[in-house]
Amino acid sequence: MILGDLRKVLILLGLANDRGIEGRTRLQKTIFLLQKKYKIDFGYEFVPYYFGPYSKKLQIEISALRSLGLVEVSPSIHGEVHRLTRKGKELFQRLNGYIAPNTLETVRKRLEEMNNTDLQLLVTEAKQLMLQ
Repeated sequence: MILGDLRKVLILLGLANDRGIEGRTRLQKTIFLLQKKYKIDFGYEFVPYYFGPYSKKLQIEISALRSLGLVEVSPSIHGEVHRLTRKGKELFQRLNGYIAPNTLETVRKRLEEMNNTDLQLLVTEAKQLMLQ
């Protein structure tokens, strides 16, 4: 099963709210910060990039989720918004029982904080953490 991997389930969790995550840069930095700052292991390796840490594998997996019809990417003023499709939400509902409730709550709380943080601040923080 392509989604048997916990990383993909956690990505779905990150995209589970209706607001989604606006922009590829914010998505990359959000996953990086959840992993590096908050010690939620997604298993991605990040490399330094102009806009801060970047994971090619994360981008490939998001593309795979789009191809499967689980994630949609819509235009926005900041480029694009990543959201779960109806099919993605249904799958998320079936899978979230496999994630510890405290992990779910931590990711939701941190995601909300990062969605409300200025993108440039996220990029700056991610770049600083990348150097450590």
